[in-house]
Amino acid sequence: MATVEPMLATDLLVNDGRRKRVWKACERCRVKKTKCDGEFPCKRCKDDGLVCTAGVRKKREYKQLPRGYAEVLENTQFALIATAHKLYSTVRNNQPWELDEPELNDRGVPVI
Repeated sequence: MATVEPMLATDLLVNDGRRKRVWKACERCRVKKTKCDGEFPCKRCKDDGLVCTAGVRKKREYKQLPRGYAEVLENTQFALIATAHKLYSTVRNNQPWELDEPELNDRGVPVI
C-alpha cells in the first residue's frame, strides 16, 4: 500500500507541471500581487533582503444594520423612481418645470 506524503511549500510544481497554490502569501507578496512560495521568509523577500511578514488576516465582521433599514431603502427607491417618472413625463410632454428645488441636508445632499 502506497503512503501519501504531504506536499511541502518547496514543492512548487504539481506532478502535471502546474504551479501549486500557496495557502498564505506574505504581506509583501500579497500587496504587490506577486507569487509567494509560502516559505518563511519567502524567496522574493529573501532575495531583496527585506523582512518577510506573514500577517494574520482579520475575519470579516458583518455589520448589523439597524431595524427598518431595508424599509427606508425601499421608500427611497420608490421616491426616486416616482421623481424620475415625473421628470421623464415633464420633458417628454415639453411642460414647464413645476417642481420645487430639492431640500438639502447640512451636507448639501438632497433629502428624500
